[in-house]
Amino acid sequence: MTIEVIDLKLADLVVPPSVAKYDERYVYEHLRRYHARRKSLPSVAVTCDGGHLVLTRRYQYVALARELGLTQIRAVLEGVTFRELEQRAIPGVIGRVPDEEIEPQALPSVEMTSHLVFFKTAPDPATAAQIERRFRELFQTSLAAYPDEAGKHDFVARVDLTGPCLEFDYPTPTSHEWQRAYLTFLISISTELAPIATVQGGRFGW
Repeated sequence: MTIEVIDLKLADLVVPPSVAKYDERYVYEHLRRYHARRKSLPSVAVTCDGGHLVLTRRYQYVALARELGLTQIRAVLEGVTFRELEQRAIPGVIGRVPDEEIEPQALPSVEMTSHLVFFKTAPDPATAAQIERRFRELFQTSLAAYPDEAGKHDFVARVDLTGPCLEFDYPTPTSHEWQRAYLTFLISISTELAPIATVQGGRFGW
């Protein structure tokens, strides 16, 4: 079955009370801080009750979109086709997203990525400095394998002890091998220096 994705107007989206619940795998406040720095949100899922678009999954991203002042969001269709929405003139449908935009694409070997790591308790200044140093060493060393990127970017991180969190933007390798190595690195930070609460808004170790 072909997956169809649409852009829709948030004002016309019906959110049933049974769906208006936050996913416990995330900490909403952390997720909000992470996505406030990005230009887009993940897709949600919707169906149609015959006259309206109805949310079925991923309520937290609808809540975030509204809080961030967005007027539209992308959604995967469930139990209904775009053609049927058109035939019924369902309000709020902006348009169908072209297949080439949603089909898996070959990822670049390195891409600029936002990183946000929240800790369970605030590390002391010396520990915070050590955490930042270890992140800098990891990412700068990781780019050594990519001559076109190595040396072109400054590692600028900010440890917010009131968060408490560490946030930064930096070119990141996209390979599965590097992602596994990064997870191992995060586990070492969490066990050796400061317990991690969330990464990119998702509970760490869930």
